[in-house]
Amino acid sequence: EASRNVHEMSMHDLKNMDKSVYEDLLMDISEARSFLCGARACKFVLELLRCPGVEEHIDRVGGWASVEAIASTFHDLNLHEGSENEHFVQLREVRDLVFMLEDVDRRFESTVEQCEFCIRRLRQTFNIYSN
Repeated sequence: EASRNVHEMSMHDLKNMDKSVYEDLLMDISEARSFLCGARACKFVLELLRCPGVEEHIDRVGGWASVEAIASTFHDLNLHEGSENEHFVQLREVRDLVFMLEDVDRRFESTVEQCEFCIRRLRQTFNIYSN
């Protein structure tokens, strides 16, 4: 809510922003950045799995079967719980992982664009420029 109203505020209002409005704005920005980070990570993994060089290498070493077997064992023996490598269990079925990532990418595409647009507008409003 705060991030929607900030664009309509005058410079005077921005400089004298109520602490609760400021904290709400920071929370909105933090949540948007977290969402964008997750969405970009999904897109990166999807692009990595589709990368011709990766596909060629995986084909050359016999496909995903050995990776999927190790990831399945890791999951079946509950070795993944509490592990810093817990995310590797997603490789149990690489084809399913790719389908899931495609779905996430497709469903959140417009939300990603909206978040990026809002963050750009906030930067413009506050005259914040990043390299």
